[in-house]
Amino acid sequence: MGFGTPDDGEAWERVQKGSMAGKDGWILVNRGMGNLHTSKDGNVAGAVCSETGMRGAYQKYKEMMAATEAK
Repeated sequence: MGFGTPDDGEAWERVQKGSMAGKDGWILVNRGMGNLHTSKDGNVAGAVCSETGMRGAYQKYKEMMAATEAK
């Protein structure tokens, strides 16, 4: 019928359980905030173990969603 595998079923089941889990809590992505610097190309950078990339992804998502709402 399709290309689904057993692990796809497991993932889908977990998504369903998660969607019924209740109110979400805040996501903290503050690891490495105190050790940020600007790289040579002008980007914000941090240690490999920091959450700099994740913060950047959320900031870009927020920017894109705001631009969509403004249209």
